Amino acid sequence: MRTLVFEPISGAAGDMVLAGLLGLGADRDKVCQVIESAVDVFVEVKTDNKKGIQAVDVQVRVPHETHSRHY
Repeated sequence: MRTLVFEPISGAAGDMVLAGLLGLGADRDKVCQVIESAVDVFVEVKTDNKKGIQAVDVQVRVPHETHSRHY
């Protein structure tokens, strides 16, 4: 049995948490589908390799029409 211990002592941004989970092997299509079905956003996932270090980059984008704030 595998155990994942997550202790964001100094905090963690949502995109960082998602990238970490996807990097550990979570199903990209399922994760994106769940997020996009819950709220009106588009999730973009990229894998990058720089100098032999592989990383996952997650960007959550909000459509321009719905991204307006009124104070």
